[in-house]
Amino acid sequence: MNDNSRQILDKKNEKTFQLVLASKFKYKIERVSILTTLSKKNIQVDNTTSNDIDIDCIKFIQIIVSELSFIILMFLSLYIVYEIPEYHSEKIITSKNTTNSNFDKDPIILIHTTDLHISTRNKEKTDGSTLLISTLCEYNPDLFLLTGDYVDNIDPDQEMGEQNLEDWKIYNITIKNRLEKKGFKVIDVSGNHDQWAVDTFNSEENNFLDNSFIYNRTNIKNESDFYLRKIDLNIDNNSMTFLLINEYNYPVYRPPYGLEVHTTIKQLDLLENTLNSLNESDIFVLTHYPVDRAWLLKSSKGNSFEEIISNEKIYAIFSGHEHPSNVKIVHHGEKGGLEFCTASAFNKKRAGLITLDNGNLVYHEVYIPYYERRPLFFLTYPVPNEQLTSHHIFNIRSFDIRVISYYPDININLKIEGDINGNLEYNHTLNNGAFLFIYHVDNMQEGKHIIHIYDEQGLGCNIKSKFYVGEKFNGNKEEYIGKINLSLALKFMIIPFFIFLLIIVFPFCPDLNVKVVKDVEKIIEGKIYGYNFNQILLYLTLICFSPFFYRLRLQSTSEIKKIIPYSIFIAFIYPLIFPIHFMQEIKGKLGYTFLVFIYLDKKVKYEHWAVQMTFIYYGTTLFPFILFASGKKFYNSKIILVMNSFLCVILWIASFVVNFVTVNQSISFEYLFFSTAFVFILIILLILFIIFF
Repeated sequence: MNDNSRQILDKKNEKTFQLVLASKFKYKIERVSILTTLSKKNIQVDNTTSNDIDIDCIKFIQIIVSELSFIILMFLSLYIVYEIPEYHSEKIITSKNTTNSNFDKDPIILIHTTDLHISTRNKEKTDGSTLLISTLCEYNPDLFLLTGDYVDNIDPDQEMGEQNLEDWKIYNITIKNRLEKKGFKVIDVSGNHDQWAVDTFNSEENNFLDNSFIYNRTNIKNESDFYLRKIDLNIDNNSMTFLLINEYNYPVYRPPYGLEVHTTIKQLDLLENTLNSLNESDIFVLTHYPVDRAWLLKSSKGNSFEEIISNEKIYAIFSGHEHPSNVKIVHHGEKGGLEFCTASAFNKKRAGLITLDNGNLVYHEVYIPYYERRPLFFLTYPVPNEQLTSHHIFNIRSFDIRVISYYPDININLKIEGDINGNLEYNHTLNNGAFLFIYHVDNMQEGKHIIHIYDEQGLGCNIKSKFYVGEKFNGNKEEYIGKINLSLALKFMIIPFFIFLLIIVFPFCPDLNVKVVKDVEKIIEGKIYGYNFNQILLYLTLICFSPFFYRLRLQSTSEIKKIIPYSIFIAFIYPLIFPIHFMQEIKGKLGYTFLVFIYLDKKVKYEHWAVQMTFIYYGTTLFPFILFASGKKFYNSKIILVMNSFLCVILWIASFVVNFVTVNQSISFEYLFFSTAFVFILIILLILFIIFF
């Protein structure tokens, strides 16, 4: 190149390379022309349009960083959503005021158990739940609270969620008949396993109605009556009000789509209006799903399920579904109820023994593994710090420390150590046969206290409790009970991923891109060389603008091959309105999923699993084609060709594995093989790539 030609070239490119990338990141540079800089550093510019790019080690690393950054971002988003917990804010709890500090009533004993999963397919589940219930009966409680998933309801032949009459028969024999014969009072609500593939609340398939302690086919007026029912009981001259919630919007899908809450606005309005109309002040709620599982939907008055349930009239909420290792306790509102999500019976061998001592509720987790002795001693007052609510009394300074004992002898020595020292004395025997021991405390100092109650005879009493005396108590942050919080999913995964994909695949306005991306791409392609560019700045650009590099490369295909980016764009918009999966029929009703919804029986419902499957479709079916097409100009390097091909195959395999493992029960293998999104679109795009790529 002679001097004359170089001058013409420099003038032509002077404006193009002015400030290159540094200006994009607000780097301070002198206002000198790139012409001078290029001349001094002997930089050469290649404006040819050849697609043959020589890949050295440095360029290979730059290409890999630009491609993998977006993939890493996807997996990082998944990690944030699924692994990082979200917490309820701290609450300031105010003590309930009372004019009578004398505890003149005996404690009431309640048992809460959930998720029994009685199964013909799995004897271990049935044995675990049966043993637990049998042992819990020995406490002779005043009331059993059951919160759903009594049977597994898995069809043994098809390995899918289905109403299984054999499971219900075993439940009747091992659980229901046993509790009825012993004369126990029982309140129950239905779980999602109990409702799989049920068409309507009163349909023949709703076997829960034939096996419930509370509901039957003659005492349900309508679907609203099944969703919400008020029960009033009198136990040992204590009036108690219960609200039973069955959060189902029929028809109920097979799993996994049937795993989640599908509460309707009508149901939320009913719950809200009912609570506002009640005069009772200490209401107990039973529901299978934890309160924070109902994510987005709000009532006509604009309140979410959690906001409604935070009503100060509610004392406690008992739930299940999550199968936590230990009970999870969450306060809903500073004056609202305290939720206890109990560990599952069938595998965790745990339940809750609840004492209600003169209005003061305490939850005691009972762990009963095989062949081990059940717990025999329970502290009913004072209330542990983590369970304090505005329904509790904790501002009195003179009170009794109260312990009930199921050990069959009153001649035992129960000692107290810590901030209080002394011996508990036998007081009297309760109606259920347990013994009440007390120790009176006078003029207890305000603040936090610790006590340890134990016996010296090796009887198993080992109670350690932290309690508080005062008017107001500052609670701690509490982790959400639900495994996946949708606000996090929307914030960190779904919306950004959707926007980034739209930027990548949008085929119109091909010049729509960030200038800094175009400049760095020229450096990678070797069209700018001889220039010692800031490497940190370059790699930051490759990482932060990874989607824009995909767009630039995907949209730069020749006119003959424009069918590739246009086909990818059509595949991108497909699930916005068209089916991803067709659902298995429920009594002849065929539905399908699209975007974040399910359409079934002329109803469109938001569905969390539909969100996940849309994300999986974009990430494992569509994205591999974006990855492969955008890397075409670098495929003279066999390493990049093999790497991209390998990633594509891995993602496609992951797509099929996820479908077969997770949603096959909802979809069935027949419909899975004819999935328009995961099968037909994949095949069509593969054919187009073979022909035109």
